[in-house]
Amino acid sequence: MVPSFNDIKLGDQIGPVDKVATDRAVRDFCEVWGQPTDSRFTDDEIARSTGLRSAMVPGVMNMAYMAQVLSHWSGGGVVKRLEVVFRQVVFHNEPLRIIGVVTDKELVQ
Repeated sequence: MVPSFNDIKLGDQIGPVDKVATDRAVRDFCEVWGQPTDSRFTDDEIARSTGLRSAMVPGVMNMAYMAQVLSHWSGGGVVKRLEVVFRQVVFHNEPLRIIGVVTDKELVQ
C-alpha cells in the first residue's frame, strides 16, 4: 500500500529490503558508472592492498539500491533528496539489508 503524504510520519521505517550485490552486478554498475573495471570495487587483490578484506560495493551503488527501495515504497512518488549514512562497508555476495527512516518531509507544489 502506497502511503499518502499525510500518513507519513517522522520516524517511519521504509523497508527492510534484502539484496545481494553480486560480483557481476558490481562490475556492470562500475562499467555504466564509468569507473575502472580493476579497482577496490571489483578486484579483491586491489581491495586488500587498501586494507579491505575483499572488494567492496561502491557507496553510490548502495545509494541506488536505496533509491530503488524508496521508489517502490512511494508508488512512483517523487523523492527530491536522498541522504544516506553508511554504517559499514558492504562487500560483494553478502546479504545487504536496506532500511530507511523518514527524517523530514516537505510538500512541494
